[in-house]
Amino acid sequence: MNVYLISSPGGHLTQILSLLEALEECDVYVITLDFPNMRGVTLDGVKEIYKIQLILNYSMKIGLPLTLLKSFFLFFQLFLNKRPHLICSMGSEIALPGFLVGKFLFRSKVVYIESLTRIEDLSLTGKMVYHFSDLFLVQWEKLTQRYPKAGYRGRMI
Repeated sequence: MNVYLISSPGGHLTQILSLLEALEECDVYVITLDFPNMRGVTLDGVKEIYKIQLILNYSMKIGLPLTLLKSFFLFFQLFLNKRPHLICSMGSEIALPGFLVGKFLFRSKVVYIESLTRIEDLSLTGKMVYHFSDLFLVQWEKLTQRYPKAGYRGRMI
């Protein structure tokens, strides 16, 4: 089974990598952004790490939208070569194009786990993927009152 973990580098990646032990029997691929702190990184239990190049140093006004647009095509190409069975993310925005391409073009199951830091409300990415995720989990039980589709299974990390 091909499992893709999509995350921005940093805290989101640290959180999503806590799932690796549960995925030992799977071929796990990580997709992240090519930040300087990701250069030369290798991860045990991960078959391959794909890094999406930033456009214009990821400036919020131009670089972010262009990077996300470009990533739709990159996800399509990547998934065409190694079809995803499951796509999982804890954020951030790079998850959206991966979820859309995987879910609607490759019929993959998509699982979003809201970050442990989201106590009162969902993140922007969480709000965008909430309606079409196959499984949407939160790490604070009170969020299930505002978001009935969200599941709570305790803290993940």
